[in-house]
Amino acid sequence: MKSQSVEIKRDNNAPIIIGNDNTVNLSVSQSQVLKQAILEWKSQTKIPLNSKLALQSRDKQIEELVNLLIQTPSKIIVVSPQSKEDSYAFILNVFNTKEEYADRVKIISSQESWDSTVNTQDSLILVYKGFTPINIGLAITKGHFVIEAEESVTMKDETHNVITLSKIKKSIQVATLEEMGFDYKDAWKIIEDTKGFFHAIVQHPLLQPYERINPEWAEKYNLDILITILFLNSWNRTNEADIEIINKLSGMKYEDLEKELHLLAKETNTPIRLVGNVWQVISKINLWDLIVNKISDTYLNKFKSIAIEVFTEIDPAYELAPEKRSYAYIYMKKL
Repeated sequence: MKSQSVEIKRDNNAPIIIGNDNTVNLSVSQSQVLKQAILEWKSQTKIPLNSKLALQSRDKQIEELVNLLIQTPSKIIVVSPQSKEDSYAFILNVFNTKEEYADRVKIISSQESWDSTVNTQDSLILVYKGFTPINIGLAITKGHFVIEAEESVTMKDETHNVITLSKIKKSIQVATLEEMGFDYKDAWKIIEDTKGFFHAIVQHPLLQPYERINPEWAEKYNLDILITILFLNSWNRTNEADIEIINKLSGMKYEDLEKELHLLAKETNTPIRLVGNVWQVISKINLWDLIVNKISDTYLNKFKSIAIEVFTEIDPAYELAPEKRSYAYIYMKKL
């Protein structure tokens, strides 16, 4: 049997992927160098994204990441904020500002590409996206840094270095959007509509996203639940009146609905969050866009009757004299 030779076709700006025919091919679809990944990230929307959306006021976390890279690789580096999109954006843009690391970064999206890249001799910075490699330990043993973009996590074990990103202040996000060309009013609208969550900002209509993200939860969860949270937007889980309305609107027992909400809150690009005892929809405009075509007249009529019930309730504070109305709570005159 003749031994097979391996033909190498190489470009310094492209990643290496070994094909089934033993030819080393170049594929941008399965692995990317940093320059390509940054261009793709900025081009998600017609209004190009600004790196400050991911980096501004996060100097401490940038320093944490860089400090880990001057050590010998020993653990997975997990960057964890509110969403994978925010984490991934942070990782890309940190390295885009650090020229000394840029050429070593590889964005990998398949096991095949991962396997071939791990076997290279150079010490690389490997960022996996869209899948989880099965031989991360081998990559670290061979001297590569492995970085994972993750949802909010609380990991305290021996195999992870966790960098938890701080939430960027709304005023800073507004200033960044103004740098991108928005006027002050529209910039505040975007942040108010999305509550400052990066994955929601990128999908806001004012940024003109080229692709609409259809998260798995949009098809996974009961439509009664999704329409209920859209119509109500926010409520207090300890308020009996709120719970009564939710039961009517959803047609479910509140205990059963809240179990589903806790699961939904853990999904990628989740539409909802729990702050204290208050459930909040993160971006009404994004949720509306995802389910508007599924809202039937039955749901609208049910919502209409409930809205009339809620908004026609007379505020008992007006039973008091005008000078006492600000003390309505003391007099037990409350909705």
